[in-house]
Amino acid sequence: MENLSPENKSCADCESDDVTNANMDKGITLCAECALTHQKILKIPTRNLAELNEEEISYINKHGNNKSNSALVKNVMPWTVTLKNNNNQ
Repeated sequence: MENLSPENKSCADCESDDVTNANMDKGITLCAECALTHQKILKIPTRNLAELNEEEISYINKHGNNKSNSALVKNVMPWTVTLKNNNNQ
């Protein structure tokens, strides 16, 4: 896990610092709770970070949480930007 870029050392979904898994389809890191959501509800397999090789870590660092979340907000959930801004005021 020490080879992960700083943006990937927190969960892509909830921002927890306790990341243990990766969604290799999206190239993101996840905490155990969010990984369960990906597996059970979304039917997307995740992998344990401890089992990843250097090539897979590089893939995560290339794609990463920031790119994935930016694309998600832009293409799928544009209303969340407004909701987050309203909650911070």
